[in-house]
Amino acid sequence: MPISRIPMTRSELLDALADGAVVATGNARLARSLAAEFDRRMLERGRAAWRTPAVLPWSAWLLETYAAAASRSAAPLPRILSAEQEEQVWAAVIREDEARLQQALLRIDATARRARAAWQLLREWRLDLADGRFGEHEDAAAFRRWALRFRALGERRGEAAEADLPNLLQPLPDTGAGVLPPRLILAGFY
Repeated sequence: MPISRIPMTRSELLDALADGAVVATGNARLARSLAAEFDRRMLERGRAAWRTPAVLPWSAWLLETYAAAASRSAAPLPRILSAEQEEQVWAAVIREDEARLQQALLRIDATARRARAAWQLLREWRLDLADGRFGEHEDAAAFRRWALRFRALGERRGEAAEADLPNLLQPLPDTGAGVLPPRLILAGFY
């Protein structure tokens, strides 16, 4: 699917929604705003009923697309962990490392939340854990150990973090499991 940057007015975006385009937004607020504006437009045009526009925040679009692909895939796809489940795995990995090093962390739950956020940034920016800079600081080296263990556990258990969705979805259209909409518009990304 070719990607091109085409400036659109809000009116053109609403027209595209009416024509069946899927719009993935940079945040939930923009998705709600576009959906509400689309509804107002339909009412102004005298419509009594209309199809709900396909406008979703990026994260929701990724989850929905992955769920559809998982239902069509011949091979099982990794199960996507909820935020709470993911934090539990991070906490277990941190506790295991803590026991191995015989060092106590005061707030494992808070550290697990921060590790989850760091993993999300790492995946969004497509950073490589093999980068030597992860060893330059004690905290970065600890995160690298935890992240490698987190990833290995996920692979063994058939689980993945929500932050892994773009990488998991990327090869699916070639396998026939992932079906992208004919027109996908990204709105609110800079």
